[in-house]
Amino acid sequence: MGSSGKTGAIPSATSPPMCGENNMAQELDQVVTKLFTQYSTAICAYIYALIKDWQLAQELTQETYLKLYRTRSRLPEVENQRAWVYRIAHNLTINEVKRRRRFTWLPCRFTDDSLHTNSTESTDQINERADLEETLKLLPEPYRSPLLLYSSHGLSVREVADTLNLSESAVKVRLHRARKMFRELYRREDQL
Repeated sequence: MGSSGKTGAIPSATSPPMCGENNMAQELDQVVTKLFTQYSTAICAYIYALIKDWQLAQELTQETYLKLYRTRSRLPEVENQRAWVYRIAHNLTINEVKRRRRFTWLPCRFTDDSLHTNSTESTDQINERADLEETLKLLPEPYRSPLLLYSSHGLSVREVADTLNLSESAVKVRLHRARKMFRELYRREDQL
């Protein structure tokens, strides 16, 4: 043992990664890329529905995937990757809203095509959609988020539970109450 201080057990920072580590890192990078490709549009629409700021929704979507990339080593232990991505997006969005001290939630259904005004939509359809959005806006956030995730974004009850860090039974209760409140609010709006 000379004065080099090297031991065979700990690789130096400049030594190449072991073959297995390199393959695992590449696989995880591919999974992150796949998750981005599959869900980035839906994640952005979900964030937009929560904050009603298109530019900020795009930024938070990017932040979601940066955080996902930074924590990609945890992906093998994640049971439901879709719900995990939504949870990251939800938490980042809530934190940003709290940071900015503003709550301007406007939930809507969005797809790539519906982000722009549809010229074939009739005035009645546009008005009805606006009424639905206004009614959703009146729902308290604890009921709005599960309803949006379940109804607009197609997440299962389990995925909503994972996303919002709730039990499945709590999600079912909130969905039931959200639907009931929505019907009452919609009827009330319709009568005005």
